[in-house]
Amino acid sequence: YLFLLSKAFQKREKGHLEAFLAVRPLFITMIYGWALYAISQVVLTTYLFWKQIKFLPWFWNEFSIQIFLWGVLFPVAFAFSIKILPLYLRLPSIRWWKKHFGWLYCCLSYLYLLFYALSWSFLKELFLLLLCLWIIGFILGLDILTRFRKPWTHEKAISHPPSPKTRKNYPDYGEFGHFEWAIYTAYFCLLLAVILEGGGIIRSWFGQSRLLPLDGLRHLYLFGFITFLIYGVGNRMLPGFVGKKQIAFPFLVDLGFLILALALLGRMSPYLPYWIGKERFFSYLFGWSGVIGMVATLIFFINLFFTFYGKKK
Repeated sequence: YLFLLSKAFQKREKGHLEAFLAVRPLFITMIYGWALYAISQVVLTTYLFWKQIKFLPWFWNEFSIQIFLWGVLFPVAFAFSIKILPLYLRLPSIRWWKKHFGWLYCCLSYLYLLFYALSWSFLKELFLLLLCLWIIGFILGLDILTRFRKPWTHEKAISHPPSPKTRKNYPDYGEFGHFEWAIYTAYFCLLLAVILEGGGIIRSWFGQSRLLPLDGLRHLYLFGFITFLIYGVGNRMLPGFVGKKQIAFPFLVDLGFLILALALLGRMSPYLPYWIGKERFFSYLFGWSGVIGMVATLIFFINLFFTFYGKKK
């Protein structure tokens, strides 16, 4: 997989590859992140087998998670967001994005991972704080939550006015359900997570407790951001890969989102204020959040299955 990606990036950027020029730094970050993660897992697994150790040391487990999060998942999510979300959500033009922004993320993320591996606490937290600030700037530049700027369509000369049947502010007719709900939720969770992460770092420098435990932040990053982004973009983009013009059951997109949101609420319930998080309902919801999330995943699978193999639309 990495070999094929590397060969693609080594070719001259012309034709269809020109679209990747702006986000190439993010994809390169992802490629090296995949390589670093895979190598670390092979080395650690070999070490555990050789020493007959049954449990992975806590530090290396955490370090592996950080590699995969900041070196793989985030850069590829940001790259796809830049290229496809302005089209699907009619966001502003990406003229604000410059290639050196991607290189900045690459440098910050790998310096953070380096200092994490060296256990240099202050520098590790400093570069993590800078990464949080970078992400806040990225979200503001994308304008996905604020929508202060006009969409990219206002900058283009449109020969034919858009059909009045399309949904307001969106280029579709509702044939993909409200897929945007999941995307907005994803970026809201990401913004909330980096604010809590950065604020917690600053508080720790003054000897105060963090705003949210590490497990809670991880749920916001992986469940709140990555999972919801995959769900929203997948429902919108994957039907086109097989030549379908709509998803099989648009109402299942909305239903799956609501169930997924319930699972996220349950997963985050232990970190809600004490008087809420200790209520019996939320205790049950936390215990069942994994099962509820799998129900949403099953709905996602069923919808895509009938989209791929059902009658062509």
